[in-house]
Amino acid sequence: MSNLPNRNKSKYDEKVRQLRKLSRAIIPELLSDRPLTSKELLLQIEKRFPEYCNPKIICKCNNNIARPEWQHQALWAIQDSKSYKHISFDKVTKRYYKI
Repeated sequence: MSNLPNRNKSKYDEKVRQLRKLSRAIIPELLSDRPLTSKELLLQIEKRFPEYCNPKIICKCNNNIARPEWQHQALWAIQDSKSYKHISFDKVTKRYYKI
């Protein structure tokens, strides 16, 4: 049994995983004044949580895109917020809105 892989072990540190939770909480607030693009949301998240946004930790999910993992997690938080119906996306303007 001791040779089995640890399924609870993440390939990223706690700060990277925590950023997704923090981002989900802040995204509706960021959109309360005006709609934003995903790029603008990423910039705002990085400003709010710089200690969680390490550009040296590169996402290992897609070899075609060399993106920092913090951006990947923040983009997932945007999708989570859409799924929870806290925000919506306008395909014409390419901006997210608070619902």
